[in-house]
Amino acid sequence: MCSEGHLDIQVTLCSNTVKRYKLALVVDVDGVGKELLSLPIRARCVIPTLRVLHPAVPFGRCSLKVPYQQMLTLVNDSNLPGCYWALPQENKAAAAVWYSSPEPRGIIQPHSSVEIPFTLEVQVTGKQDTVAHVAVFGSKESPLKVHLLSTGEGPVVHVHPSEINFGSIQVLQDASRTLHLSNQSVIPASFLAKMAGENSCWSIGPSQGVIPAKAEVSVAVTANLDDTEQFKDEVVLFIENSRTYIIPVQAVGIGTTIVIDKPFGPKLQLGPCFSLDPCCYRFQMTNKGRRTHLLYWTTEGGITLQQCNHLPPISNTKGKVSSCGPVFTLQPLRTELMPGQTAEMVLEGSCRTPQVVKEKLLCHAIVDNEGVKNLIMQVDVTCEFIAPALQISTREITFRVEKHPGDVLTLQYKPVSLKNMCSLPLSVVLALEQPFSICTADQQPLPADAQPMKLRSGEELQLCIRFNPAYEEDLLIWAAEKALKIKFLEHPHEEQVTVRGEVYFPNLQMQTTALDFGCILNDTKDVHYMEMTNCSPLVVQYHWSFLKDSQVNPVRFMETEPLALGVEEVFDILPLHGELQPGQSQRIAFTFFGHANTVTQVTALCRVEGGPSYKVALRGEASRISYLLDTSEIDCGLQVFNKVTEAAVTLQNSGKLGFAFVVLSPGTGTAASPLPGVPLVVPSTGYIEPGKQQVLKVYYLPGVPGVFCRAFQIQVGHLEPEKISVKGEGTFPRIHLDLPRNIKGNAKYEKILEKAKEKLDKGSQRDEAVALGEAVAAEPRMDDSGTLWDVQLQMQMEEMLIEEHALEQQKALTSRPPEDTAFHQRVHRRLLKAELPEYILDFGYVVPGDIHTHIVKITNPGHYPASFHGDGYVLYNTGFSVCLDHVKRLPYCETKTFEVCFDPQSASLPLGKVDVLLPIKVTRGPTFQVRLRAVVAEPSLCLSRDRLEFSAVQCGQCQEETIQLHNTFQVPCKWSISVNVPVKEVDKHLPASEHQKLLEEMKSTPCVFEVLPSAGTLAPGQQCHVQVRFSPMEEKCYQGELQIRICQSSQRLQVLVLGHGLEPRLEFSPSELELGPLLPQSCGEEGAVVMKSPCEVYSLEFDEQHLAEEQVRGKLLQTLKDDNCHNSLLLPPCAPGEKLTVEAQGRDIKMKVDVVDPPGKVVKLGNLWTGQTVKKIVTIANNSAAPLAFKLRVTSTVPELQEAGVLCLKPSKELKLKPRGDTCKVEVTFCPKRRIQPFTAQVLLECPGLVRSLFVVRGSCQGSLVSLDQDHLSFGAVVHRSYTCQRVVMRNTGDRGVRFMWDMESFQPDFSISPTKGYISPGMDVPFVVTFRPSKLSQAVQYEGLRCFIQGSEPLLLTLAGSCVEVPDTKETLTFTCNVRERQSQTILLSNPSSEAWTLQPILEGKYWKGPEFIHLEARQKEKAYQVTYRPLTMSSENKKHQGSIFFPLPDGTGLHYHLEGTAEAPRCSGAISRQVPCRISHTELIPVSNWLHRPQRFLVVIDMLKPENLESSSVLQGCSYIDVPSSAKEDYQLTFLSYKEGVFSAKANLVLEYQPLKTGESTGHLVLQSSDLGSLSYKLQLKATSSRPEKPVYFRTTLGSRQTITTKIRNFAQEKTEYLLQTDCADFQTAKSISAAPASSRGSDLNVEVTFEPCHLGEAKATLQLSSALGGQYCIPLIGLALPPEPQGPFLIPAGGTTSISFRNVFPKSMAFQYTVKHPAFAVRAPGMLRAKSSTTITVSFTGGPAPVTSRLVVSCPGGSWIYHLRGLPSTR
Repeated sequence: MCSEGHLDIQVTLCSNTVKRYKLALVVDVDGVGKELLSLPIRARCVIPTLRVLHPAVPFGRCSLKVPYQQMLTLVNDSNLPGCYWALPQENKAAAAVWYSSPEPRGIIQPHSSVEIPFTLEVQVTGKQDTVAHVAVFGSKESPLKVHLLSTGEGPVVHVHPSEINFGSIQVLQDASRTLHLSNQSVIPASFLAKMAGENSCWSIGPSQGVIPAKAEVSVAVTANLDDTEQFKDEVVLFIENSRTYIIPVQAVGIGTTIVIDKPFGPKLQLGPCFSLDPCCYRFQMTNKGRRTHLLYWTTEGGITLQQCNHLPPISNTKGKVSSCGPVFTLQPLRTELMPGQTAEMVLEGSCRTPQVVKEKLLCHAIVDNEGVKNLIMQVDVTCEFIAPALQISTREITFRVEKHPGDVLTLQYKPVSLKNMCSLPLSVVLALEQPFSICTADQQPLPADAQPMKLRSGEELQLCIRFNPAYEEDLLIWAAEKALKIKFLEHPHEEQVTVRGEVYFPNLQMQTTALDFGCILNDTKDVHYMEMTNCSPLVVQYHWSFLKDSQVNPVRFMETEPLALGVEEVFDILPLHGELQPGQSQRIAFTFFGHANTVTQVTALCRVEGGPSYKVALRGEASRISYLLDTSEIDCGLQVFNKVTEAAVTLQNSGKLGFAFVVLSPGTGTAASPLPGVPLVVPSTGYIEPGKQQVLKVYYLPGVPGVFCRAFQIQVGHLEPEKISVKGEGTFPRIHLDLPRNIKGNAKYEKILEKAKEKLDKGSQRDEAVALGEAVAAEPRMDDSGTLWDVQLQMQMEEMLIEEHALEQQKALTSRPPEDTAFHQRVHRRLLKAELPEYILDFGYVVPGDIHTHIVKITNPGHYPASFHGDGYVLYNTGFSVCLDHVKRLPYCETKTFEVCFDPQSASLPLGKVDVLLPIKVTRGPTFQVRLRAVVAEPSLCLSRDRLEFSAVQCGQCQEETIQLHNTFQVPCKWSISVNVPVKEVDKHLPASEHQKLLEEMKSTPCVFEVLPSAGTLAPGQQCHVQVRFSPMEEKCYQGELQIRICQSSQRLQVLVLGHGLEPRLEFSPSELELGPLLPQSCGEEGAVVMKSPCEVYSLEFDEQHLAEEQVRGKLLQTLKDDNCHNSLLLPPCAPGEKLTVEAQGRDIKMKVDVVDPPGKVVKLGNLWTGQTVKKIVTIANNSAAPLAFKLRVTSTVPELQEAGVLCLKPSKELKLKPRGDTCKVEVTFCPKRRIQPFTAQVLLECPGLVRSLFVVRGSCQGSLVSLDQDHLSFGAVVHRSYTCQRVVMRNTGDRGVRFMWDMESFQPDFSISPTKGYISPGMDVPFVVTFRPSKLSQAVQYEGLRCFIQGSEPLLLTLAGSCVEVPDTKETLTFTCNVRERQSQTILLSNPSSEAWTLQPILEGKYWKGPEFIHLEARQKEKAYQVTYRPLTMSSENKKHQGSIFFPLPDGTGLHYHLEGTAEAPRCSGAISRQVPCRISHTELIPVSNWLHRPQRFLVVIDMLKPENLESSSVLQGCSYIDVPSSAKEDYQLTFLSYKEGVFSAKANLVLEYQPLKTGESTGHLVLQSSDLGSLSYKLQLKATSSRPEKPVYFRTTLGSRQTITTKIRNFAQEKTEYLLQTDCADFQTAKSISAAPASSRGSDLNVEVTFEPCHLGEAKATLQLSSALGGQYCIPLIGLALPPEPQGPFLIPAGGTTSISFRNVFPKSMAFQYTVKHPAFAVRAPGMLRAKSSTTITVSFTGGPAPVTSRLVVSCPGGSWIYHLRGLPSTR
């Protein structure tokens, strides 16, 4: 410690004992003293209290011997840290549960907790409670206890299947089934399997083992039955620490228990055998069953193969089968075998001729005492009886000699060896023709009488063949080919060896031996080239010259004076000489100088050094060009201006010189769509050979209506162009309606109108107007409304408007290339789409309920027949209707009428204007628009006043007031007035008699208010005055209402009527008069009484004037009695004392119209169905004294009855009846169109001034009333490729059931509905399920107006809407790994959270994955497994694995998407084949070859010898060169080995894939070569299949009007049944539309195709027949046909006065006019002049007769040809 320094001292206390500490820290200083300083230390050691938070730690279910870990929480509530230790387990080896802690010790801080991990491993099954201890350091108390709770579980193994049924299996053969043991737990499971029964026929392998965790082990259960009975047993499966499984097994044995020690069935190959020796085969039969068998052998006929033309290989003899008798015999034929017993059998066979013999041996057995003979064995025995076999060293010997200039030819030799491959010696005879001969091995010729050579078995003979190259003496290359014939004395079979000798000289191959320059233009030259090739292997030197020794003059002139010309001046050859190497070619130029009008022939000579000389004939001619044109003007006549007209011009070469021609400034475009106004000539250029002709097709499109004249020029060679003109007139089909046109207000139409008027003023179309004026009535040109009537002017306007529109459309053609034919054709169709002025048909004002009609006349003013139709669909629900059907070919100036009806009530139209445009489409013409107008209006009246107040009127008098009715609307108005007067009620409690009396009194009380007239009709704008009369009956105030009703109007008018009645009152003063007493017979006494009266007073008995007036009134009443319902007379009031003055004119009578039948005035129509019709007759009588004219009208408020044609009266016109009992019949027709509730309708009688109800009509109509509960469904968003469903309900609230059917095409492609059709009963509900399955992504998918057709009703409409969103991201990736062509499966867990069951159809992509097509999930089902299996057929590379996906579309519109990734590793090795075979015994090895693809494959087989490298002749290893394996099948490849000496042989058989495409296209493949030494070699294959070459042409030759059928063949290679579609590009050749082809053989099969040639024109016809198939590819067959002129037919014999019939057919592809000509007048012909295309008819020829026979001929002619029929008329027998 330094001076003045300091030192820190740390004191640490670590106490292990609970106690108190009192200590001191002392400081000693060295050299100074001890305990110089002292520091007291005090401490106390205590133990903190620790506790376990949860004393019980649950581990749950634990698999045995699998460690599980849980955390134990330890809490320190004290202020001091504590030390803890989890004590280790005691006696762990014997414990049921092992536990430990990876962190047993630790410090826990104050007021904190710590988690101690405990690891637990259960050793036994069952529930366990294990106590662990945690000690607190320093504490003397017991450690803390912790309960570790667990349940031990063993492995969980799933065994599938739960039972095994082998079914029927072969006895004595192993049949295996797989038992899958799947360990679902995380621990391995040990198992032990055994059979329950003793001496069981079943075995198990492996019988014990361990199933790894989460893995599967397959156990093979193998059955080997020893009897044909049913066997049962059980498999007992013990799982360690788990349950024991019992799996029942059963099988039924089939076949037989008879076993043969050698290969015998089902096919026995006895191999080759010499044809003259018997073939013997011995074998043993053993009964390995449990029961005795009694065996019987029989033969079922024999089948032989014909002898082959050449000797086949030993093991591959093939031929055709022919029948023969049985060849093989078997001894003994009857054998009894006890169980375990063996019998010796001998099979012998012989045949006299070399052939392959096949026979079927049948073995029947009786087992025990069954008594039934059963077929247990069927063996096809094949033996190959062969002819002598000779192995020849070579089948072809070739000699080659080259003769150079100066060489000498010598003899040539070549060796050949013959070896006897048969087991018997052979005697060989040889023969060979010159220039070859046979020599010995030392080249010595064999003598001519040489003896046959003997060859022992296996012996080889060495010979030589000699060739003499000097046999031919010329210098040309020559070759000889002969056959070395080898014959055998033992057998007529022959062998041949082809011997060929070739001798080569310096030779040339000339391309031709004659050159014809033809005819060229005068004073020009022509050069022809000829290919000259050195076809020899020697160098050739040549030299050209002209032959000088020619006997003919080489130059011949066509002129009179020949020119002196040499050959060199006419022909020249370059090069004249040269040298050619072998195979080299030289192009020789021959030049001909064409001197004017000459014909020259010479011979050129080519000399070859050391070889022959060659001659070439040269010919040439010079002339000038000469041609003819058949016309210079083409008259097209009348032509539709927007259609292409076609004409032909023939250009003929009349000279000897071919020439080229060209059309100057040819039109552009194509034949289907040339430019308007420009002639198009096809072809525009070409070349014509001498004497030939070329037909030039001229196509012209006028483009605008009117007269046209165009021209084009044709230039031939260097001559001047020739001009050809095209003229005609363009027109179009048109119609004219007798309606005005709307012109005014349209500036365009007014401008065109002025131009048309100017053009017509020139008189250019006066003649046409005269003709048209006869068909259409003349009208004024223009009326006040601006509508046009003049027909001629309208036609001119139409032409000018269409011309203007056509010119605008033609501008668009110039902007597009001529190749755009589709655009050009659309423009041509739009040439007629000009907007023409509309026709106007105005119905004016129409009242609802009235039906107005108008007859329209349509006239064809054009020269073309016009076809047209009206589009009545646009008038739907507008009130308008037309009866204009399709009118076809209306002739010129002919007229057609149609009716236009307007019924506003049928369409429930509101009040107002109706304006509809009706298009009338003219076929191949413009569209004419007819504007239909009407105004729907209700009748209405205006009243002059609505209140009438009469002054006080005395009773017995009346007062009249006038009101005015005014019709201010434009429709007639029918009105009627009724008076309503308040009526007092009658007390209901009065007696019935008094009640009835009061009612009668009220009815008889006359009305005080009267209206005259009470009904009437007002025309538009008309006024009417109505008189209202007030006649009070008593003194009181009167009040009433006049109800004014307007027919066909909802308007109701009321007029309030008020009046006051006064009774006459007399006042007497005094009211009592007293006269005093009087004496009898006195003068009396008078008294004065004053009477006050407002009216006249008279005495009824004493007033004479009153009596006279009463007589006059009585007479007037009697006169007016019939027409006065009130029996009263109205006279003007008279002043008191004034006399009665009467002036009467006329006579009123009462109208009495009664209904005679039916009684009660009620017509009962009954209850009908929709579509039914009922008619009732009503008899009406006029009982009035005057004649009556009236109309009847039905009134009803039911809308259905107001439709036209539902409730009608007939006659509907005015009826007239004579007075006093005249009757008429009225027909009431009820034809309901829809459902109508029971109704009552009144029939009103209308006559001037009166409307009254006549009778009542009652009825109803039962029908369907079908509706949907909702007409719009919204599905929301749905994932692509998923779907969702909603329901809609159809209800029938009608009276009858109907059928329904949805328009399914309108639902496609995104929606569907189920059911699509059916029947709905009354009161029934039908639910529909609508499925939304969107086909593509879209934000809005909406289908409107989807129709459901209802029987007898209007369709129901449904609107569907939704959207389609993208598939959600991949939920999970499933990875698969297995060997190629093996399987691996994985499961996907699916849940259904909805309340309805789901049936899902997964969408699986990837060709190597498969799964169930459907999976069903119940409602609320969770985690149902769906298994996906991966089976790759090709290996995957490291960088490119197999990819796939699976998508589950859910019914709620969502989906689950999984990605699939697979790795296919190399296939497992199948193993090596090692066999030990005795010498001289043929061994056949069967090598299984599997085809893993789903289509047939052909494997080429290449056998490579590995050891030794070269197989000696004493050994044979051979097999077929290929093997065909069907799809997904396995075939055995037979490899035959035969060796005559010992040795070790190693070979490799390579299977090569053969590529034979049937369809064109490109594809890729992958080839992997596997080698144990070199590893894997991978090759990528790029496969390209090109189009096949055309097949052989098929030639036809027949006459015009006949047909020829030829059957040709193609080679079909499709391995499956397929269908070929046939199509030709020429109508002259006809075939079936398709033919079916059966599956072809490996080398293909012939398929017959029938082709019929029926020409429609003379000359040659060419076509191509295309055959196409999805499996077989395409074939192309050229067809060439020659049509000859028809040959004369007959003679046809006709008796005198008789007829004969001749069948005739129009062979042309269009309708044709034929002419029939007979020269002799005694014959008459009757036949149609015009025949449709390809139609037949009968020509009837009659003969009048005569004394002598008459011969003549009938000629049937048309522009395409003529037919001649010879006729012979027989004389009369009289």
